[in-house]
Amino acid sequence: MCIVTPNPHKMKTNSTLTLACLTVAGMVGYYVYAGQNSTPTLRNNWMHYIYTESTDNASGRIDETNAFQIPVRNNTDYLVDEVDVTVSYRKEAGEVLKDEKVAIFNIPPHSVKLGTAPNGPRGSNVQLKISEVISHSLNLCYPGSNRDYHDPYKCN
Repeated sequence: MCIVTPNPHKMKTNSTLTLACLTVAGMVGYYVYAGQNSTPTLRNNWMHYIYTESTDNASGRIDETNAFQIPVRNNTDYLVDEVDVTVSYRKEAGEVLKDEKVAIFNIPPHSVKLGTAPNGPRGSNVQLKISEVISHSLNLCYPGSNRDYHDPYKCN
């Protein structure tokens, strides 16, 4: 806390000190307030922090029917309880041959966890899309089910 005592001979110095104290107090208050409000911002921009990473098998044509690994990255400070990835096997023209859901559980903060995609039709293209994300510690539920357009992914 800054305490400034008035002194007529040092009025300019006191004004500078007062201004400096107010500036520091304002900056500290802003960062404390921003820190309290970071969870909704993170929750509403989850797709920048929780995502699938492409692999050679997960993007493009599959010539074999072997299963492949799906890496899901969690770049938050929170545990992600579940991420469901929809694996779409498609023909060259884009027609869906087969959709499969792969669930990956308990992804620790700032880490990658692998899920295994099932065997797909020979000669198909693969597309990955996150279809569900649940993080109880972040209070994140995607797809959102509440009607709050300011915080649509907050769990009810």
